[in-house]
Amino acid sequence: MGLKAPRGGVKRLFVQEDLTDPRSLELWFSEEVLPLGPLIEKLIARYWRDPAEIEDLRQDVFVRIFQTAHRMRPDPVRPYIILTARNLVIDKLRHKRSVSMEVVSDLEAFSVIDSRPTPEQHVIAQQELIRIQHALNALPTRCREIVVMRKIHGVSQREIAKRMGIKEQTVQTQIVRGMKAISRISAERQFAAA
Repeated sequence: MGLKAPRGGVKRLFVQEDLTDPRSLELWFSEEVLPLGPLIEKLIARYWRDPAEIEDLRQDVFVRIFQTAHRMRPDPVRPYIILTARNLVIDKLRHKRSVSMEVVSDLEAFSVIDSRPTPEQHVIAQQELIRIQHALNALPTRCREIVVMRKIHGVSQREIAKRMGIKEQTVQTQIVRGMKAISRISAERQFAAA
């Protein structure tokens, strides 16, 4: 689930997961954040003159993301990482006395990075969509309708309850059951394909 960034900035959306389980955090971090290390280095290298410090700055970005993830997990991760890297570079440049005006003005371009997916990312996303569609199709009819209305169309729980003539608590229960089933079925299909 994610939102497109509006012009002029990144819209942040945070999802709350089981933040008490350190294994969950480590798994999320290793799967979602660490693979973006090369992207972080590339972004920082555009504006940081000392190549010896780029790896340290990347680690600083990782630390900031990890600290945030203890409270809330950013979703989508990529725009949040870009924003975090940009802010870190700005903070570090402010602390340096000799910053050329050219570098400061170039930082505006930092947020206009080509965020189009690579062909590999496109294929992975298509495969994930197919897994999710199969998982949705496997849900009981009422549960599927509720999940689609809430998660795809953005209809409020209250409105779903009103439309379907059921209690709001029932809607919430169905959403939780549906999302758990989708996660389980999707994961099973992913492992079966591997």
